[in-house]
Amino acid sequence: MGFAARTRNWALDGRLFSQVQAPRIKVTRTIAHGRRNPAEHWMVTVGRCATLVSINQTTFSVPAGIPFVTSLADELTCDRPADDRLQLYIPLDKVAHIAPALERARGRMLNTALGHLIGDYLTILQRVLPDVAAEDLPGISDSIVAMITASLAPEDGDAYIADPKIDLVRLEQIRRLVRRFLRSRALGPRLLCKALSI
Repeated sequence: MGFAARTRNWALDGRLFSQVQAPRIKVTRTIAHGRRNPAEHWMVTVGRCATLVSINQTTFSVPAGIPFVTSLADELTCDRPADDRLQLYIPLDKVAHIAPALERARGRMLNTALGHLIGDYLTILQRVLPDVAAEDLPGISDSIVAMITASLAPEDGDAYIADPKIDLVRLEQIRRLVRRFLRSRALGPRLLCKALSI
């Protein structure tokens, strides 16, 4: 029995960025699936609704807007309500230089200031990608990896490459906060710094 869903995909120089709109669904990827269809890919997911995730027998609830990192080699179950989510698939060989940082983040949500930046960055990408020319897509792919590198391994010597992207995302976060608190007396530097963890 099928169900109505919608997906949009962008091929980004060996990486895949996907927007999925689907009704309530419980998805399971077992070890048997992995053996039948091996894929050495990392996956970063951001949902607009909370998701119950079980990875290798550890279960946790991921709030809306918080990215989480998984490997397609893992046994995985996601139980989510009707959702609009973003998923970034990255082949292992494309990010070998940050494999240790991805391994540390594996099976975890990125509920940190830098993790929030990844979630917001992927949301911005989803808005702009429909208007990007095909010849510009490889450059976007490089910027995504730089952003993930800076967020997961900020001590890495290449993190400076992502600085402009981080600034762009922080500016968008500030705009949203100002719009939200425009009529509030609480709006000021203290509120913005606390909300952005800076």
